[in-house]
Amino acid sequence: MFEKIKKYILTIIELQKLSAIEKTALIIGTFVSGTIVMIFSLVAIMFLSIGFCLYISALMGNNYAGFFIVGSFYVLCAIVAFFIKDNAITKPVINGVIKLIFNKDK
Repeated sequence: MFEKIKKYILTIIELQKLSAIEKTALIIGTFVSGTIVMIFSLVAIMFLSIGFCLYISALMGNNYAGFFIVGSFYVLCAIVAFFIKDNAITKPVINGVIKLIFNKDK
């Protein structure tokens, strides 16, 4: 009887280890794939921004105007993001990680 209880406890411990490994792998995989998407998105935004800067500069006849206008737009976006970061960024990220950790549906 004692041997069966010992095997049961060891099986439960092994199952918990495997579950933790699976959740860790899922979180790392999600982070890596999200990072790759973010890098490509940032590169695309960078090139689009430079193109838009040059286009505005050509329209205005001033080499610097487009860069100041687009730069001001990004500063405005940063200010808005700063004020809404808790509800729009932090909480959804926390909730997403919690859902990944405690996901029981497979």
